[in-house]
Amino acid sequence: MKKCPNCGAEYSDEFEFCVECGSTLQTAQPTPIAGQQPNDTQTQNTGQIPNMAAQQGYTQMPNAGAQQGYTQMPNAGAQQGYTQMPNMGQPYMNTPTQEKKGNRGLIAAIIILGVLAVGGAVLAIILLTKGPDEPAQPAATEQAGDPQAAATVAPEATEEPQATDSKDQQPIDNGGGADLSTYQTYFDSVNDTFGKLILSGEQSGEFTAYLGGLGDALSAKDASACETNYNKLEELKGRLEDSSAEVVEKLQNKVKKLEKKAGAKKVKNSVAYIQARTRAETAYESSDYKSAQKQYKTCVKKLNAGIKKAKKKKKKKVNDKFYRNPWKDGETWYDLTMFKLEDSDVSVLSSEKKRYWRNTIYAYYGYRFASSDVIQAFFAYQDWYSPDMSVEPGDQGAIERKFGSVAKYNLKKLK
Repeated sequence: MKKCPNCGAEYSDEFEFCVECGSTLQTAQPTPIAGQQPNDTQTQNTGQIPNMAAQQGYTQMPNAGAQQGYTQMPNAGAQQGYTQMPNMGQPYMNTPTQEKKGNRGLIAAIIILGVLAVGGAVLAIILLTKGPDEPAQPAATEQAGDPQAAATVAPEATEEPQATDSKDQQPIDNGGGADLSTYQTYFDSVNDTFGKLILSGEQSGEFTAYLGGLGDALSAKDASACETNYNKLEELKGRLEDSSAEVVEKLQNKVKKLEKKAGAKKVKNSVAYIQARTRAETAYESSDYKSAQKQYKTCVKKLNAGIKKAKKKKKKKVNDKFYRNPWKDGETWYDLTMFKLEDSDVSVLSSEKKRYWRNTIYAYYGYRFASSDVIQAFFAYQDWYSPDMSVEPGDQGAIERKFGSVAKYNLKKLK
């Protein structure tokens, strides 16, 4: 411990200067015990400075400042521009030895409390996540000298699981103890199973009857009736799977044949057809015969439409050749609208000639041909042709209402 000789302030041993007045600190002397004589060492440590002034013949210590002309000791801090001596010990003001020890104790207490808090939290989590304790099973112990006692320990009885209703998860009271849960599960999913099969009207009636019987048996908790209707439904499902697969395979073969015909190539390359064909094959592979049938029918419909369109286009080109060289025909229209045709007249006609006569009847009543510019140009070249501008081109119904009895008769013969 150190003490300022000027102002009396006390400091710890690490301080060298007084922070109040700037004086050099001196080690403080312990207070002597009453009645004890100080030894030489104690005398040296009393802190009393030998009176050098008295030895030199001064009545007091000479004032060095007065000898230099100062009334008091010069303030070195004032000369440097400080209002007071710089506080050289400021960094140590708040860190005396006692305070450091107190801070260490406080930090240790905080760490201990933190560890205890973390440990308590972990223990609480373990207790919360731990399942309920299972009751301890009493162990069968054999009493010494009494082998009969061990034999009397009965094994623990195990309870058979009760069937449950899949709808509300309530145990089914089946009376005789038969397990109806299998039938209940089957009943809940059987519609989805049969929905993938192809049923005729009669087969649909069978399915409805057996399914209703199974539902009634479950309501009555009649295990025997459940088994009977279950077996009937399974037998029906087996028959339907065979017949459904046969129906789809026939459609597959039909699609393959149509794809080889003229006019099918463009259809086969269309996106809509490829998608329908892919869906059909996927459904067939997954035994969804009803969906496969629907998609294959779509393929057949698209192929037939493409083939028909190709045939019509080809036929139109062949027939149009009959009209490509305009020539005057002033008799055909008259004969067809004034005289009825005989069977012998029609039997010798080619398909192109029949078509020409039919078109002549329509042209006589003012029909405008929208399907072919060549045919329209041919009849426009005839002197007797007068188009009916009040009727839209291609409106056969409006023109047929103008037909006379002979025209109607001959048109029927020529078809």
